[in-house]
Amino acid sequence: MEDSRVPNGGIEKSLTGIEGVDEITGGGLPRSRTTLLLGGPGSGKTVFALQTLANGARDGGQPGIFVAFEENIRIVRSDQT
Repeated sequence: MEDSRVPNGGIEKSLTGIEGVDEITGGGLPRSRTTLLLGGPGSGKTVFALQTLANGARDGGQPGIFVAFEENIRIVRSDQT
């Protein structure tokens, strides 16, 4: 995963490794900023966050943190999110 810049805004971005998301966001999520995901139960917030963190760690050596208030740690560590 490589970082990119948005030409018209100059905002440095980090690719999520999720092709459609990286395309519609113009290069991923803003780098060195907090990104808040909102959505109802079952909308894919946890899956998106964990997939983005896994891709960043695996492909780009990027650090990351996952914070959840309603997820059980056993569920987050399993593939049942």
